[in-house]
Amino acid sequence: VYTGKMTTFTSQLLGINKLNITAVSEVASGVAPAVDFHLVVDVSASMGIGASAADVQTMANTIGCAFACHAPAGMTGFGATVTQAHNAGARLRIDVVRDELRELVDKLDLSRNLGNRVAVHTFSNTMQTQIEPTSDAAQVNAALQNVRLASDWLQGGTDYAETPVSY
Repeated sequence: VYTGKMTTFTSQLLGINKLNITAVSEVASGVAPAVDFHLVVDVSASMGIGASAADVQTMANTIGCAFACHAPAGMTGFGATVTQAHNAGARLRIDVVRDELRELVDKLDLSRNLGNRVAVHTFSNTMQTQIEPTSDAAQVNAALQNVRLASDWLQGGTDYAETPVSY
């Protein structure tokens, strides 16, 4: 509370030399409600494309294709071409998404104990939970670090209409 006296030209014309004034100020603060963030990451074959034009060119020169989602004859997964792309210095879309989500988790600053939690889910033809909602940033970042392209040929698409979702 502030109290004081103030002189105005108009009040002096009326014979009042000083006006009493009072001011009250209040500040209120609250905590935002806790939020559960569900990060849903596409791990289908299309995420095996080079992240930039330079990455696409590197992959084309190294593995003969701009997609790291093709397996050599006789193989059942994409691991060989992903490894070849990475060994050649190419970054894939999945690499960029994973790194950006890890940065987002760091910015959420879960260590402030505001009750916020993060879960990680991946999808291609099916949805899988990599980590349930948690406020442990290290666990979330570890789960994100392990996000890879779907390695099964039957899981390489994004038939999300057929993906059962349950919470």
